[in-house]
Amino acid sequence: MMQAYADEDVLNDMPQPSTFAASGALLHPAPFLVALAGMDEPLSWPLGAAQAKQIAALYPDTKIIPSSDIAIDQRYFQRYDEMLTAVYQGSIQSLVSSGEADMVLSHMVVDDVGDAESFRLRPTADEAICATTFGVLIILLPSRHEGGVVTFTYGDDSLAFDDAIPLIDTAYAAAYLSTTITSAPITSGRRVALVYRVYLREGSQYFVPPTLDPTIAALKVLGTSPFETLQRIGLEVSIECDSFDSFSIIDATFVEALVATGCFDVGLADLKIDGRESKCTIETLLPHPACNLPAVVVRNCVGKTIQGFLYTAPSGDSESTARAIVFWPKRHRPEDDANETEPDYLGVADTRELVLAAMYAFDLENASLTRRHYNRRAPSFLVLMEHFLMALNDVELTAVFLSNHITIQPKVPLVDIAPLVHHLLTKHGWEPLCAALLRLVQRWIQTEANDTLQLLTSLAGLNKAKAMHVWGRSHVFIEEVLVLEHYVQVTAPQLQGANYMSQRLPLPFVTVIDAYLFPRYDYLYTSYTDAAVLFLASLTQRLDAALFDACVAVGVVALFRVIAAIYPQLADSAPLRPLALAYVDAVIETLARDTAWPEWLPRPTEEDRDWIKVGAVIFLDVLHLVEQLAPQKSRTVTSAWLAALPTTRDALHRHRLPVLARLDTSSPVHRLLATAAIDRWTHLPPLPVVTPDFALPPPEDLDPQHCHQCGNVHALYTQADTLTLSCGSDGLCSTLSHILEADHAHVAVRRPWTQGEGYKIEKLAMPGPLAEWRTHARQVQIRDSVTASIETVKSQMRDKDDQEQGKEETDAPLAKRVCRA
Repeated sequence: MMQAYADEDVLNDMPQPSTFAASGALLHPAPFLVALAGMDEPLSWPLGAAQAKQIAALYPDTKIIPSSDIAIDQRYFQRYDEMLTAVYQGSIQSLVSSGEADMVLSHMVVDDVGDAESFRLRPTADEAICATTFGVLIILLPSRHEGGVVTFTYGDDSLAFDDAIPLIDTAYAAAYLSTTITSAPITSGRRVALVYRVYLREGSQYFVPPTLDPTIAALKVLGTSPFETLQRIGLEVSIECDSFDSFSIIDATFVEALVATGCFDVGLADLKIDGRESKCTIETLLPHPACNLPAVVVRNCVGKTIQGFLYTAPSGDSESTARAIVFWPKRHRPEDDANETEPDYLGVADTRELVLAAMYAFDLENASLTRRHYNRRAPSFLVLMEHFLMALNDVELTAVFLSNHITIQPKVPLVDIAPLVHHLLTKHGWEPLCAALLRLVQRWIQTEANDTLQLLTSLAGLNKAKAMHVWGRSHVFIEEVLVLEHYVQVTAPQLQGANYMSQRLPLPFVTVIDAYLFPRYDYLYTSYTDAAVLFLASLTQRLDAALFDACVAVGVVALFRVIAAIYPQLADSAPLRPLALAYVDAVIETLARDTAWPEWLPRPTEEDRDWIKVGAVIFLDVLHLVEQLAPQKSRTVTSAWLAALPTTRDALHRHRLPVLARLDTSSPVHRLLATAAIDRWTHLPPLPVVTPDFALPPPEDLDPQHCHQCGNVHALYTQADTLTLSCGSDGLCSTLSHILEADHAHVAVRRPWTQGEGYKIEKLAMPGPLAEWRTHARQVQIRDSVTASIETVKSQMRDKDDQEQGKEETDAPLAKRVCRA
């Protein structure tokens, strides 16, 4: 089954279901205390008359208390955060996706008249938050008042709250800034509220509730596009969804968008899965009530297969069932009953749409018109379609039919198809139909190669008679290819008007034929993009600094190996050489840093060992490239790399020595690298002495004479340089097991994970000393490895010197050799 990629993209881009405002209430009073600047006591809930008078005295001209004058009692911070989390989940998550938004306190409102303007956000100095603010959150603190119902209005929709909230609850509501907020008059008492600024942390910035308009428009394009050929598309849903009201929010929103287009039929179908043939068949269909599907359409859907699924198709064994949303453009309503006379059967009335819908009969796997109504005495489907297309004179419809539908079938041979193609090309010409004919060739060439060549040669005016179909004789196929190639490359360019339709056969057809005749090389499809671009640009003499920089951005330091591979194959390497050398000079010092190796590039192989820094491998690529481009620069590049390396023992171990180990002794820079490595090793400071101190007092009840395990564990406790002990796979002494379990603060028993692995007793040392000891032990290993490698390098240099001296003596004149002897 195919995947419906275009519809899948629309579903991925569909905005999360949202609303303009959301409200709720916490079933408890506000779980925190608020202190205001200038007041001795924190506010109490509900707000009393005495504290209200104090607030009025502090803020005589406003109902708004800025956030700078508000302090949350530190003892209640955790409860305050928990309250904000609950409010976020109950309101803001209905506006935006979880995790995208945050809130910050703007001000407090103490209102006794019902002023909606008091909910307007105060200015903020934070420009980033100000730029991404999209909403307001209002938390009504418990207070005695009557009236003051707050209403949020957006378009024709509205939401009211605080009309019946008891004093023991904490009401809240969030809304977009584009929402209009009004308040009824407060007839008695006063309203206390905290107002928060709601802003986006990440994701797309939207300051009004997202709508389905873009999704509906995109689906409408797909539903009316003549190039969409999938007739029935499915989206699997839970088997528990038995009606359109039981869908998830996402699925329900998608169905709403499909129905709103007016060009899709939608239904909820029970499917039968055929695991052997990988197909799903509709068993029952519940049509969406807004689609007004005729009963005959619903009836004819039963037994039809789903041609594509969004995301993944239902899986299961043969005869298993699934449930899915099924939809299709109205023009694809099944046409099994060709005699159906219901006026809304096809769902379209426009002539062009009817012809477009009829085209799909050519592709149907079940009861197509080409099979049911094909006979020589009645006009064939092709003849009827030709009459329609010629009468409508619609280039787009003609292109759709040629590119997507017309196909050679047992009862629709090439001898019937070729005249139709000739007539359509004669009417519209090559230019508007070239792309459609190219698509036809691409569809046919893999399965109907002989017929494809017959059609093309006839279009070129080379084969006017009916071709003989000789299966198994490749010379017929090759002969027509050669004739067509000769016509395109030799004959047609010399003709002025004698070729078909006064225009020669379009060259793209030749490339399609070549792609079929000649084998494709898989390594070209797996090679790096930058390698292919560099090679083609160099071959065609189109390589410049800008293109090279683009390849550098893609390949980074891996480009060195690419250049070294393609350089010998270039007849003219002049454009590439200076660019590559300039790149070497620019990055040579950065190769000593591990960050120069991109994460996506291959790592050294297992034989290289994981302790080798990848910078060493990259430098070998650079060295190999420089020896090809400019051998005289090898020593300069090597010296620059050595100068950039750290002078540590670790750098010697991970960078210098791995390069020497992989470099042939005949290399012109081998002695330079070897001498530098020996000199660096000579000047390395000795390692500090680190004495381990992991001895622990053994438990008093641990008797070393009890058994050999108890004796070994007793020794482990007293040993200062030992952390673990293996006890074999036969199990632990029961007495020892109880003792170790009681001393779990100092030791741990590691049970075996696999068969044959033994128990391990591990001391639980302090992290500091343990880390220091392990670092020291690692440095000791590196020191020993470096020492052994240096001795190997010294031996190689002595052997090299002996070979050179022996060669020098052999090449010397006889008299000089006698004198030396």
